[in-house]
Amino acid sequence: MDELLSLLIEVRGTPEALGVWREIREPMEHGMSWRDVEPVMRMIQALSDAGLFSGDERFFLLASVGESVLPTRAREDPRFEEVERAMDAVRAAHGLTDEEEWFLDESPAEYQALAGEWDRIADTQMAAWFASLGEREMAWLVLHNTLEFEARYEEGRVELRGGPRMTAPIDSDAPYSPCTRQKNAARSITSGSASRTGCHAIESVSVSGISSPGRQRSM
Repeated sequence: MDELLSLLIEVRGTPEALGVWREIREPMEHGMSWRDVEPVMRMIQALSDAGLFSGDERFFLLASVGESVLPTRAREDPRFEEVERAMDAVRAAHGLTDEEEWFLDESPAEYQALAGEWDRIADTQMAAWFASLGEREMAWLVLHNTLEFEARYEEGRVELRGGPRMTAPIDSDAPYSPCTRQKNAARSITSGSASRTGCHAIESVSVSGISSPGRQRSM
């Protein structure tokens, strides 16, 4: 990990940087907990404090790590499972199979309320974790200013890879928000079905990232 982070510092500001970051992030998406990745978070903070990553790059890297391990947290927390069961019951009551999906804004009001509850639990957990690491601004933004959070995430991602900012992020780099793909995969992992659709209808877990039936961001 130390070697990969050193390489990331060397190639920051070039398109190669996101490939190196994917390599760092990939193991986190396979059962690692927030406790497992805390040393990586601390290392990113230390490197940023030493001036080796900018503030926006730090924001992007820390948020990306947090998202990567959300599915594991979702499997461990009974509150997520409870909401998942309720969502599955609504889907079954409307005759949907595991292969059939709604766009969230076209789903029944009860389903949308449950999806919102899933998101609130996930946001509260993420905010508490960021706060425990001393990242109080990130914690506040997760709960109170989604647009600013996603703007900072995107600025950091673009700065890390270099080049001009895109007017609209490509799908695989979709910014964080209550309607990104980030939560879709985490919900799909906990329920074992195809992902619930938040803003987009997608297959269950994407190549890289996590989510509930409403969020997922891949690199």
